[in-house]
Amino acid sequence: MSQGAKIVLVVFVVLMIIFVGSGVLLAAAVARAGIVNVQVRSSGPEGSVDLDLPVPAALISLALLGVRLGPHVAWDVDGKACRLGDWGPAAAAALEELAETPDMVLVDVRDHGVWVQIAKRGDTLQVHVEGHGDEVEISMPATLLPQIAQALD
Repeated sequence: MSQGAKIVLVVFVVLMIIFVGSGVLLAAAVARAGIVNVQVRSSGPEGSVDLDLPVPAALISLALLGVRLGPHVAWDVDGKACRLGDWGPAAAAALEELAETPDMVLVDVRDHGVWVQIAKRGDTLQVHVEGHGDEVEISMPATLLPQIAQALD
């Protein structure tokens, strides 16, 4: 084998090690951070919807890095402005503590044929809404809650 071929081979092997190593590192980061999973099941006269959307929590963490919502966040809910105001730090503290709590059901409401349950099970926060032929399930790693809290604070 010529000297030039050996150099090309060594460069190729080094590049492959970097490429494969980066992929393994990325996979490990995604596996460690967990997955935010959104499932929507709906059936009605217009047809049915069956959506399963897994999003790596690492991607959400990355998006939250540059986001600082502050205590005066406004959301538009049914045309009405909602503000956290002075409740921002309290909401942030509650989310931080929720990540450390034992398993529990936080909300369990059944009314007018609709069931809403928010629970912490293991390292996961689960939101389940069911009624009128529709079902929405959202699960997220509880380790994501402190990062959301920091964005709220």
